[in-house]
Amino acid sequence: MRSRQKHSAFTLLELVLVMVIIAITLAAVAPKLRGWSRGRELRDAADQFVYVTRYARAQSAADGTTYRLTIDPQAGTYQLTKLEGAQFVAVPFDFGQPNRVPQGYKIELAAQQGAATTSNTIDFYPSGRAQVAQVRIIGPGGDAMQIACAAAAEEFAIASGGVQ
Repeated sequence: MRSRQKHSAFTLLELVLVMVIIAITLAAVAPKLRGWSRGRELRDAADQFVYVTRYARAQSAADGTTYRLTIDPQAGTYQLTKLEGAQFVAVPFDFGQPNRVPQGYKIELAAQQGAATTSNTIDFYPSGRAQVAQVRIIGPGGDAMQIACAAAAEEFAIASGGVQ
């Protein structure tokens, strides 16, 4: 007599049951995950802006020249330029190209306390200092990220905000 070995395997019914449980769980969790990507996109836009400011500050000190970050709220862009002679020219590489915030997002430079003009520029000086400023990136749902340089000797950093 031969003895048969018993093979263990899943039945089709068991596999379908597991798939149904996974589908129900995902359906329950999906509404909570809906704002996650929007919040991530807002955070990524803020991080990109901070990277550009840190590059401008470092390059300004390294080159011994003034760099300027110009914000265009109507176009939703910001662009880095540097002082050559008496005028500002675009810097080479990607940072010199206009950087656009994601579609449907807005960027604005908050009015500076005690400032007489409402210029949409932030200057970075060869001394390693930067113009004190606050920038807001606002998402389509009204969520916003506040990016600030609290003192001339400090770096720009994300101060507050996010998906609520």
